[in-house]
Amino acid sequence: MKWTSKLRVQQTLAFQEPDRVPHGEFAIDFEMVSRVLGRPSLHRGRYLEDQALADGRWDEVAEDYCVDYAEVADIFGWDLLVLTLIPSRSVRPASWQLQADGLYTRGNGVYYARTPQNWMLEMRNERPRGNPLPPLDSIVYHEPELPDDSCFTAIDALTARYAETHYLVLRLPLGIDYPMFGHDTEEGYGNLLEQPELVDRWCAVRDAQAQALTRKLLDRCPRVDAVLLSEDYSSNQGPLVSPVCFRRWIVPGLTLVAGEAHRRGKAVFKHACGNNWALLDAFLDAGIDVYQSIQPSAGMDMARLKEQYRNRLTLWGGVSVESLIGGTPDDVTGEMREAIRVAAPGGGLIAGAAHSIGVGTKYENYQAMIRTLNEYGRYPISR
Repeated sequence: MKWTSKLRVQQTLAFQEPDRVPHGEFAIDFEMVSRVLGRPSLHRGRYLEDQALADGRWDEVAEDYCVDYAEVADIFGWDLLVLTLIPSRSVRPASWQLQADGLYTRGNGVYYARTPQNWMLEMRNERPRGNPLPPLDSIVYHEPELPDDSCFTAIDALTARYAETHYLVLRLPLGIDYPMFGHDTEEGYGNLLEQPELVDRWCAVRDAQAQALTRKLLDRCPRVDAVLLSEDYSSNQGPLVSPVCFRRWIVPGLTLVAGEAHRRGKAVFKHACGNNWALLDAFLDAGIDVYQSIQPSAGMDMARLKEQYRNRLTLWGGVSVESLIGGTPDDVTGEMREAIRVAAPGGGLIAGAAHSIGVGTKYENYQAMIRTLNEYGRYPISR
């Protein structure tokens, strides 16, 4: 058999052993992209990307999601690529204004500080009120519309280039999350308990819209191999709501979307940070095929996951973000070797970062991860 990246991932998802453990990343930020390519990139540039769009540089942003991402994927030898929608060419956001105190605003009374670690803008004052509970009879279904074609620019370019050779995962812009009505988090979660009928109605409408949008996206992008849902549901200590509430308000939407994908022969990937032990059976019941963002610092142990969910759930990860950013090449090598040893036999492992290649990732650490995967990730795996 002549192995391609696509076949390698397909074999892994079927819990069979290909020639080697496949590799892919949930996301990679602009800092590493710029370092590898030797030129500035706006790919996942956060504030930098946002400001470029405000300055009217949409073509530059789009090119970086098409060209830069493809070049990095080729350099690192990824088997799996994540395809994302980009902002519409027709929507130009307001420009950020830097204040004398170092905060940023768009003139709406909300102020943000730029974090030096990852160039994100974090809110520094309370969001104005204005998210009241909607009347029950106001929650009605509206048919979702596809984004305009400019939003698919990167997806179309990468699909044309890689559909025959690589495994393509479409990240869905759905938001199947807890309905946070209210002024703050505490009030929002309180409303889940105090207004259950309203939340039930809201979730039912949201879920139907998510299913319809998934159907339209897959009709628009028929050559992708899988879909990716990327909402988080847990902190490092455990789920943000009880598993009972999770099954009531989240699982139905996941199930509808997964069913829509499965009917078209597409796998379903789930990115979920935090300690998800109490939710994993619900993930499986909903139709999730692949679990990503396996976070060791939140108690998610690869060996235990493999033992408990062997041949039922493919695992995607292996090296913690903490080690990629703050560790040494030896730390990364040890984590990658251990992940291969415990999770690769019998298939069911896609190698990658526990979350993403974020700002601060040391180039030598990521190189060590790839070297280790190339050396120890070939089947049969040495135990």
